[in-house]
Amino acid sequence: MQAVDIDVDDVLDAYITAALWSTTDDNDEPLDENYAASDLAPETLERMRADVVSFVEKHASEIAAWEGDDAAKQAGHDLWFTRCGHGVGFWESEWGRPGEILDSYAKSIGEVWLYVGNDEKIYIA
Repeated sequence: MQAVDIDVDDVLDAYITAALWSTTDDNDEPLDENYAASDLAPETLERMRADVVSFVEKHASEIAAWEGDDAAKQAGHDLWFTRCGHGVGFWESEWGRPGEILDSYAKSIGEVWLYVGNDEKIYIA
């Protein structure tokens, strides 16, 4: 069986983009309106990277099965949206059977939340 090459950084970038877009601050503004990936606290980025690396290591072949453009980007978005219970994700028909596997995995790792700390850095809980 041939190894599948999925760029972890591409998945991570999309995961972070989805997280910032779908999370609001205390004023109900989407985080991506006032914050960027550079505002993630180091431990938040480390946790997000670890989650994405584990995901890609376990499911590269399912990610590669995406038939649309840019599987890594789509996987990053859908990992965040699915694990956090948003209305889109791996369960959508575009993923087919691999999506069922990815959906199950994303739900199994549990929901997480972002919040802005007093230092204006973004943390994960």
